[in-house]
Amino acid sequence: MAASREAGAVPRRARLNTAHRTWDRLIEYVTGQFLAEQLEFGNDLAMNDYERVVRIMASESRLRRRFLSQAIEERAVRAGGGWIGSLLPSEHPEVHYVLLIGPGAPQAEYAAYRVHRSRELMLRCYAAKAARPDARFIVGIGLDAAGQPGSSEDLVYLDTVAWTGEDMARAVAIRADLVFFVEGVMVEHRHDIDEYPGAGN
Repeated sequence: MAASREAGAVPRRARLNTAHRTWDRLIEYVTGQFLAEQLEFGNDLAMNDYERVVRIMASESRLRRRFLSQAIEERAVRAGGGWIGSLLPSEHPEVHYVLLIGPGAPQAEYAAYRVHRSRELMLRCYAAKAARPDARFIVGIGLDAAGQPGSSEDLVYLDTVAWTGEDMARAVAIRADLVFFVEGVMVEHRHDIDEYPGAGN
């Protein structure tokens, strides 16, 4: 009977993996935008560094991609009411993702809005390093809320392997001054995703 339930869970898992492909689409879309020089911060990276970002994102397992996709989708809906910044774990301990989703802006105000989003994303990436000092790679992703016309994406990549004490002190100061990812202020959510959904029911 247990084997039958697990077998029945496999098609459901496949449907969920197919439904939540935001992470895969983001990898493909951001790659295209980078090559077209449409990313705000992404094009400050050398091509080799950018390829490392794509490899990091693509190295996540199917289960972790589903988790990351659902996290983005849920926040993109809620961001219509205001800014949402999140620190999302990778399955690789040395990697953390910073997600910043803004509410969007009217066309006349969009350029200034995007500059603000890009700068805040960078600052949040520094704060993330202070919050997770053992992480080597911080990947920042800036998006607009769901349903926004003319939306855009931004990318930040930090490889902190060569950081000095001064670099870390700056990150700690940014985190404290702007209160990004600070315990007691940051709201932490636990996300449990079953690899075989429904198998235990």
